Amino acid sequence: MMEMIKKNWGKIVLTSAVVLAASLAGGYGWVMPVVMLAAHLLCLLSAFGDKRIHTQSRKALGILFWIMPVGSVLLAVISRISESGADDDLASLIMDCGLGFLFLVMGNYMPKFRQNGVIGIRVKWTLENEENWAMTHRFAGKCLMIAGCCCILFAFLPLGMAGDLLCMAAILIAVLIPGIYSWRYYKRQLQSGKVEKKPVSQKALIRGSIFAAVIIIFSVWVLFTGSMHMVYDKESFTIETPDWKNLTISYDEITSLDYLEEDPSGNFVDRRTNGFGNLVLGMGTFKNDLYGTYIRYTYTSCPSCVVLTVDGQTVVLNGKDEAATKEIYERLESTR
Repeated sequence: MMEMIKKNWGKIVLTSAVVLAASLAGGYGWVMPVVMLAAHLLCLLSAFGDKRIHTQSRKALGILFWIMPVGSVLLAVISRISESGADDDLASLIMDCGLGFLFLVMGNYMPKFRQNGVIGIRVKWTLENEENWAMTHRFAGKCLMIAGCCCILFAFLPLGMAGDLLCMAAILIAVLIPGIYSWRYYKRQLQSGKVEKKPVSQKALIRGSIFAAVIIIFSVWVLFTGSMHMVYDKESFTIETPDWKNLTISYDEITSLDYLEEDPSGNFVDRRTNGFGNLVLGMGTFKNDLYGTYIRYTYTSCPSCVVLTVDGQTVVLNGKDEAATKEIYERLESTR
């Protein structure tokens, strides 16, 4: 591992800087840049721990180094486009085309990956048999390229949200099918006597358990944490949050203010076009048939909300509970 770190120190610093700069340029809070950078470094360190990664071609290693930086730049561009008030379809077009080109590149390089435990279709059957690995990755390359073409095609068709869902479905299918293909190929090899069943090694179980534990802890942190609080000044108030962009609204810009015991947008299909969401918070720019394009900073556990109209745009806010939401409403009402 240390040899790979020393050999690629410049690339590590450069790609990490791109990830961090792109995340900050997207206008996020500090959590998103930290998450993106941590994911990038975790991916690299996991790869460097596998001796077989050292035998990969420079182009294959380039995928490992640059997939997270390119994704970070793409997210930052989409964030800024959405924030500028441009048509939501433009952000969706860039996202779907970006994913499409990414999968085209991945599909092109997939057959060139040599056996390793980090990049590619890493299942028991491919890692134990070089022939299975080669055949599976040739097939996976075709699947990913087809998925990439589908994403680009759907991006230019007038499908709206259905286009995004079709893109996700195409990617999911392209990822799952090669695993099934690999398993079937393994079964055929067993029947022909080319391979024998091997028990899972203790080292593999330990590595897999550690990796799974890290992923679970990381997922729990991302899904179940988050906070925001209101800061009131003389002429404006600010919603401060480490998870997304802070939002500042001048009292003079508020043209209407309502307190609702239950958020009516819950009865409509909501689409987040830009922002952050998990099981605790929903923040950013959303779109539905009730409000059109609007801004939301809410806790998912609280049914009540405060609905503002700010320069013609709807803003939906709440606190952790109904008491905190009523306090927001009363503080804002006192400024009118």
